[in-house]
Amino acid sequence: MSARADLMRLLTAFTSIDRARRLVDLHHAEVLATSDPIVVGRFDAAIEPAPEEEQLLTVGCIAEDGRPVALLLNVEDRARVAGWLDPQADQLRNDVTGACLARWEEEQDNARLRLAWKSARQGRRKAREGVHELTSSEQQFLRFALELAADRMSEHGDEFDADDEAALESLRRLTGEAPRG
Repeated sequence: MSARADLMRLLTAFTSIDRARRLVDLHHAEVLATSDPIVVGRFDAAIEPAPEEEQLLTVGCIAEDGRPVALLLNVEDRARVAGWLDPQADQLRNDVTGACLARWEEEQDNARLRLAWKSARQGRRKAREGVHELTSSEQQFLRFALELAADRMSEHGDEFDADDEAALESLRRLTGEAPRG
């Protein structure tokens, strides 16, 4: 019986606490609905959050009636307030962003040009070094692959044209074979 009585007292206490919380919430809602807005008389301090904390800027203020007031501003609200305080800041930010983007695009174009120039120089150097001579095993493997290609081309003749035939003959020359007529 004593455990049941303890449980009943505990449940009664929880419902009393819950009822008290609801009454406090209702009171706060009434106060907020009927009270005049707080007019801030001065701003005393701004406290930046640490990087690992939630990014809320705390602005310490004093209301005209002397009460302390804390404004909590998240990142989006800070940007909006900054825009209200300095309308030219948004335009300046857009100008800087546009200039940075243009500079970045120019640097990317220059990097692509340098890469293309380097690739062209390497290609020219390789062309000057001469054509790579195939070893006998490479020639044998190429002959085998070309025979397979020739068989495929004869089976599906309508899929291939004269350029394909010319390419096959050109590759046959790399194997040391005489061109077929």
